[in-house]
Amino acid sequence: MARQVDVIPMARALGVGIIAWAPLGSGLLTGKWSAFEDIPRHDRRRLIRRLNEENFPKARAHALLLATDGLIA
Repeated sequence: MARQVDVIPMARALGVGIIAWAPLGSGLLTGKWSAFEDIPRHDRRRLIRRLNEENFPKARAHALLLATDGLIA
């Protein structure tokens, strides 16, 4: 089984893409949510630990880093 750090270089070498299902569904990689306050008040995503008010800025920073590195469109 490949280690997580090996996945991106391996995908590049093979010329294949990687789909990050949960972050896409959570709106992080699509840019739908740029701040915790953007998530509607009754949206279930507010209950997800990585998207709570404290963790959202960290998760958003990781998504922006991926975009800057050209790893997501």
